[in-house]
Amino acid sequence: MEVPPPVDRLLTISDLAERTGVPPATLRSWESRYGFPRPVRLAGGHRRYVERDVAAVLEVLRHRDSGLGLEAAVRRTTSEPRQSRSLYAELRRRHPELTPLTSHRKASY
Repeated sequence: MEVPPPVDRLLTISDLAERTGVPPATLRSWESRYGFPRPVRLAGGHRRYVERDVAAVLEVLRHRDSGLGLEAAVRRTTSEPRQSRSLYAELRRRHPELTPLTSHRKASY
């Protein structure tokens, strides 16, 4: 059973919208269509989000900007194990202009 985060660390849908630039109506639509993002629900049914939801929404937007459709962007974001990415892969993702120097190295032996 998952332990809910402390209440003081929860974000409203308006907070999430402000931090990501995605309107609340769009976030609700994504939740309805794709099951993303998955908010914590309070007793009254109000949605609450955590910091990792901010990062996940921003990642979906980056995938969209790189040409993926929304469904594929959500799928990629929610299926990638976050901790398994190598530093090199993360650098390549963030800075595609960087190229490996392995082809320019001279043998030292």
